[in-house]
Amino acid sequence: MNSPSPEASSKPRISRFSSAEFGRLIGIASDSRHAAQIHAQLLTRSRISSPVLFNKLLALYSRCGQVLQSLALFSNSDSGTNFDDSAAKNVFTYTSLITQLSRSALPVRALSYFNEMRCRSIFPNHFTFSAILPACGDVDAVVGKQMHSLVLKHGFEPDVFVSSALVGMYSGLADVNCARKVFDEMPERNLVCWNSLLVGLQRNENYPEAISLFSDLLAEVDLSPDQVSFSTVLIAIANSRCSATGRKVHGIAVQHGLDSLPYVMNSLMDMYCKCGILEDAELLFMTMEGDGDAVTWNVMAMGFVENGDFERACTHFRRMIRRGVSPDAVSFSTVLHAAASGASLDQGISIHARVVKYGFGGNSCVSTPLISMYAKCGSFLDAERAFAETGIRSVLTWTAMISAVHRHGRADRVIQVFDDMIRDGVEPDRVTFVSVLSACAHTGNVDLGRHYFDMIGNRYGIEPGIEHFACMVDMLCRAGRLQDAVEFAEEMPVEPDAYVLGALLGCCRDCDDLPTGEIVARKLFRIEPDNPGNYVVLHELYSSRGRVEEAQHVRKLMESNWVNKVAGGSCFL
Repeated sequence: MNSPSPEASSKPRISRFSSAEFGRLIGIASDSRHAAQIHAQLLTRSRISSPVLFNKLLALYSRCGQVLQSLALFSNSDSGTNFDDSAAKNVFTYTSLITQLSRSALPVRALSYFNEMRCRSIFPNHFTFSAILPACGDVDAVVGKQMHSLVLKHGFEPDVFVSSALVGMYSGLADVNCARKVFDEMPERNLVCWNSLLVGLQRNENYPEAISLFSDLLAEVDLSPDQVSFSTVLIAIANSRCSATGRKVHGIAVQHGLDSLPYVMNSLMDMYCKCGILEDAELLFMTMEGDGDAVTWNVMAMGFVENGDFERACTHFRRMIRRGVSPDAVSFSTVLHAAASGASLDQGISIHARVVKYGFGGNSCVSTPLISMYAKCGSFLDAERAFAETGIRSVLTWTAMISAVHRHGRADRVIQVFDDMIRDGVEPDRVTFVSVLSACAHTGNVDLGRHYFDMIGNRYGIEPGIEHFACMVDMLCRAGRLQDAVEFAEEMPVEPDAYVLGALLGCCRDCDDLPTGEIVARKLFRIEPDNPGNYVVLHELYSSRGRVEEAQHVRKLMESNWVNKVAGGSCFL
């Protein structure tokens, strides 16, 4: 008989493991392959019936991010098991699954199992509430309020982790007032709670409050801000364009020794870029250790684009490639935007070649800016080709193609592409409808335009914005239906902007309607007193009627506001 090889004898024979050994094995396992092997052995040896092993295996799947396997195990869908459902499923089991579902962006499923747990008379603990509250923040305010009531009923609101989760939940529901109230009433606050409110204020664009809260955090004796605190407040500062405050926070980050952490450094660079201080952002970028990763390079590239330095953005991208840093979808999206804004077709073609080389050809996140780049650079056929090569087409991809068709003056084709999009099962968004309505305006098809305008709210539940109303007014004006356009503008639920009023004033000139033109012009003069075009149109209206005195008054009014028409020489010939 051949003796076993040394390799074979050195491997543990999993089939001989005791329950305790299985428990230890589950505790040290870290990937889904090992989890599946252990699960199979437990089923074979009928050990899955052990509540302890069942809960440990569920926790292992949770660690590996295997939500489907967790659900299958939990529902006891595996054939041949004899596990005792009532014995194995307890508050720890449910909490483990709810935590995984909540983190996996499956809030409805998480709430379903939370309700199942309560129906089985299993009472949630503070860990359960900490897990389910983030899921409520992803659903709606009614569910959130109900869960808050349950927290109070079970007496867990004083728990710092539950209160932190409540702050995060209300922040996710965009109810910063309730988030602040929970925060202010907490008897004890840890850094997690401070960061929860800080993130909530920043995400809901309450930037001054976020900056003020960070200042309060600095005054806390027993707490010190971490990289989450710094990166969050820096985002608020960046969006507020408060460069002086940004420099102070930079100094504080240096004092805390956190400025060199990638998360904080990226936020610092982004802040300086958004504040228009590119030289400081570049200085930080050049002082980073090593070559950095794609995220850091992307921050700097986006900074160049935001500041209109498109050539440097493209140069930065090429340097990134030379340094051996692999670009991601954001890298390509950013540099394609730079090429499009700079109308550099050669740059765009070169970038497209790298898109293919790095395997992003069918990626919709890259295809969308690729289509836009070719359209803006005047290469419509290449835009069509990029669209055809896109794998899964998102609403952004379809909208980019619709905009490309519209940009090249093919208004009839816009409707065709839009209909193809609907047939493909993709729901349009607000931007899609702007292109469609604009196309209807250019073709003069008011009835079809009205049909699509009504579709925005009635079919897709989107509340029309000023941009959609502006398209309708422009459409009616182009069709010469001034009175209909005026009535439509008067019935708008929002105040007409300069674009709407400008379209009406131009239509007044075309229809020779001076009384309406005077009313519209006065409104425009208040909104944009420095726009010479408005004065010119009213001057033409007066001049066409022989109203010389009023025409001269408009000219003097324009001169008093220091309005000059640069292109074409004098405003009045």
